[in-house]
Amino acid sequence: MLLLVGLFPSLKTNCTLRKLRTVSFFAAYILFFVSWTFADLALHEFDLTSLEKAMRAVAYVLLGVNLLFADRTKKEWAFFAVMLALSSAYFLATEELFLVSLTLLLMDSLDEDISSIFKVSLALLLTLIVVTLSLCGLGILQNDITVRGGVNGDTSPRYAMGFYHSNVLPLLLCYILSYIGVLKKGRFGFGIISVLLVAVLVVYILCDSRMALLSSIILLIVYAVLPRIRIKQWTKRQVFRIAANMIVALSILSVFLSFWYLTRDSMLVWADGKLLSGRIGLGYQKIEHFGLHFINLIPYAEYIGDGVIVDNAYMSTIIRYGVVSVLILGILNYVGCKKYRNNIMVLVVFSVICCVNFVDNDLLTYSCFPFLLASVNRYSDSTLLTEKRNISNAFVSVIMSTYNESCEELSLSIGSILNQSHKNFELIIVNDNPSNHKLAAILDGFKRKDARIRVVENETNIGLVRSLNKALTYARGEYVARMDADDIALPHRLETEIRYLRENRLDFVGSWVNWIDGNGESMNYIMKVPDSHLQIYWAIRWGNCIPHPTWLLKKDVYESLNGYRMIPSCEDYDFILRAIRAGYRLGNVPSVTLNYRIRGTGISESNKVLQTMTRYYLAANRRRIFTVMPRHVEKMANNKNNRYYAFEETKLKIKQAMRQKRLFSVIGNVLKLVVNPNLYFWIVERLWYIVRQ
Repeated sequence: MLLLVGLFPSLKTNCTLRKLRTVSFFAAYILFFVSWTFADLALHEFDLTSLEKAMRAVAYVLLGVNLLFADRTKKEWAFFAVMLALSSAYFLATEELFLVSLTLLLMDSLDEDISSIFKVSLALLLTLIVVTLSLCGLGILQNDITVRGGVNGDTSPRYAMGFYHSNVLPLLLCYILSYIGVLKKGRFGFGIISVLLVAVLVVYILCDSRMALLSSIILLIVYAVLPRIRIKQWTKRQVFRIAANMIVALSILSVFLSFWYLTRDSMLVWADGKLLSGRIGLGYQKIEHFGLHFINLIPYAEYIGDGVIVDNAYMSTIIRYGVVSVLILGILNYVGCKKYRNNIMVLVVFSVICCVNFVDNDLLTYSCFPFLLASVNRYSDSTLLTEKRNISNAFVSVIMSTYNESCEELSLSIGSILNQSHKNFELIIVNDNPSNHKLAAILDGFKRKDARIRVVENETNIGLVRSLNKALTYARGEYVARMDADDIALPHRLETEIRYLRENRLDFVGSWVNWIDGNGESMNYIMKVPDSHLQIYWAIRWGNCIPHPTWLLKKDVYESLNGYRMIPSCEDYDFILRAIRAGYRLGNVPSVTLNYRIRGTGISESNKVLQTMTRYYLAANRRRIFTVMPRHVEKMANNKNNRYYAFEETKLKIKQAMRQKRLFSVIGNVLKLVVNPNLYFWIVERLWYIVRQ
């Protein structure tokens, strides 16, 4: 491939090389996926071993060549080296290449679109089912009749439908439901859910897989209920904790139940036989044979030599590979859940799949690929949806609240949105000053001229925060953009911000702003702010570094955080701190997209002391921002003896003493200022403000 790049200069372009790498990755992924599905078919008269090896050999070559052109950090290469060393040791001990294959897939998939991986996997499973059932109907594949088995010797008949075992088809359907739920965020109509439920019941009648039936019904119930209810942030955090620790918890439970089985407790033996088909007893038999080890690699032929099959994936992994292997899986699961901690649907699906593997691991080799690759994917996409690359298709809801702006300022602001190069938007304007008939007349005139404008009239003045939250209830867009009624957006603002958000896989963006005075004249000052998520993460402590009127973010962010809170003068700063704490990725377009009007009568000037106090208080409590309630901020603001008021008053006294040339008063107040903890914030904030310009 290096030679090809040298011969064809066009391949040197990032775009062409990126497309080649994507095609190469998915070709390898499909080859691996399909080769492992052969093991689940009833191929009594066919030997596809040579074909499997050939497909995997081609896949290794494709992935290996891909890595030559991979754009990876030193940390990622180090991770890959460690994983490759461990998987190679596993291969030498067991002569199995599965972990080597998985390592290459993980490394190669870091910057691929994870939703495309889910879609390809979904298409492969659907194709597998259709082809297998067709071959079974033609008599090419046998419809074997198996029995439940287990320690109790249950002989109930179960049809395999062309697969090697009757569990395979029901589990395939369960994984298909999980993929669809992740991609669609579980947003199905009840008609579709009913059709899927009928399919699940028909498969259960034929194959009699109780675990697959239960897990499939749970998924369908989740899809029917979860998107239609509002989930509190506290609940989301609890779901994240459960999902993130699921593998470790189930592994510990597996070992505990196996040792409890040693006591032959009648209740456990009964539950094991009736509910789990003797899986706990089989696990105990396996432990008796091989024991439990910290690190223990057992070749597959030796592992299955005793004829005991352990369907519990975690117990099987511990016995065969040692406790360390489960710890690695647990870490991988935690990292994956942390990436998607804001998407409760994904967390629930992850948890259901973990429980499926607790009982039955028949499809673990390939059906869990998308979940494993999602865990290490370089980008955290909270929706796991493929976003349309055509920017013009993105629907944006621009929200604005107007109160005391002049008619000229309001007209210029609305006109700047209507003249955007991006045309697919709605402008929601909340009139928070119903007694101002001139403003109402201007809004009515614009609404008549352009159908994209929606005006919401407040009965009384309710303030900026409540007005913005009210506007959000009317928003229908995929994205929500903020706009102040006295600022002027540049013509390419929406297009630039959408493009930057998508290309950098962000959830929330702002931009630089150009300051203008009350007359609309440029003040020859550009407010430059950090652009990357990491820079914002460190800089946000010292001040708001995403200008509020430039915001454009996914609507999901507003919904998950329940909009703005009643934080006096700092509702935007509070929102950013919560967004960061919730795991969303933020950024700023490194160019000007908005003319920002600076007026002495603005909110930020008239409440400067309160705003500064509130910002310092929120910054000091940023790591526990979700426990800080508006009432706590109000209590702090009403306490005239707190260090925030003392800091502002001491600064004012120093200025007055300097004007009056009272040296001892200056020295005394400076000493008071030195011992105030807020001085540290103030100094760093001033230095950061100077450096960033």
